[in-house]
Amino acid sequence: MPNMTLQKTPAREQEPNIRNKNFKEVSQGYDEELALNEASRCLNCKNMPCVSGCPVNVRIPEFIAKIAAHDYEGAYAIIKTTNSLPAICGRVCPQENQCESKCVRGIKGEPVGIGRLERFAADYAMAKGSAPAEIPAPNGKKVAVIGSGPAGLTCAGDLAKLGYEVHIFEALHTPGGVLVYKTEPHSYKDLPIRMGELGLVHRHEKSGQLHGLFRVRCFTQDDAHIFMTPSQITSEIKGVVRLINEVYTLFGFKYHVELSTRPENSMGSDEDWENATAALREALEEMGTE
Repeated sequence: MPNMTLQKTPAREQEPNIRNKNFKEVSQGYDEELALNEASRCLNCKNMPCVSGCPVNVRIPEFIAKIAAHDYEGAYAIIKTTNSLPAICGRVCPQENQCESKCVRGIKGEPVGIGRLERFAADYAMAKGSAPAEIPAPNGKKVAVIGSGPAGLTCAGDLAKLGYEVHIFEALHTPGGVLVYKTEPHSYKDLPIRMGELGLVHRHEKSGQLHGLFRVRCFTQDDAHIFMTPSQITSEIKGVVRLINEVYTLFGFKYHVELSTRPENSMGSDEDWENATAALREALEEMGTE
């Protein structure tokens, strides 16, 4: 008989007095006992409405049934047939607006914790060491994938399963994209940390906005950040200026520079702003920038 408890099984969390001293995940997910309890809440519906709410159509009732039967590796294998990154999806996907929003249990009470169960199956497989992936016969074709974020890794994995020789190009020193910086603690010894990404922005602009007479639906937006110590500001800004000069010179662009100072509405102390402004000014003067 299914567990008809109306509420989800709560996930484990770090105690406040512990998590305020580290950068580890606050949510610790399910252990085996909690996962079994939550899996027993699934009604294993015949029409599987939860699957229709999943963008990659994970066979949700099937993998949850495997968890309920203590077959955690089997659950992971089912998820992997359609989802290459279950550990990530179990953590960051908005299940409440997707698969869990379709769950029948949500009509009276809370839906089944699908994301938490997906995370459990993936974490279990990683901890225990799942079976190595089968390597298909090569088809003799090569493919380049630009960027090693979740989308790039998923694309590369799916192409590799089809026999392509995949090469991933990544500007950062490690794969994973911004997820690396969301999930791993960093020491001040790692500074400076330079982060950049390109992403698609979907908009519904009126005719004539942003691009002449066309109505913009989608465009690529770039974003970049540098995390540094105060003593590194001057050298890092000089590096940015050199990069801008190189790119703009290549395309024949001209530009002028204005020194940014503290606006009326700002955060931080006067001392921080004064030091930052002085470092910016020093960098521009040393570069001979007018």
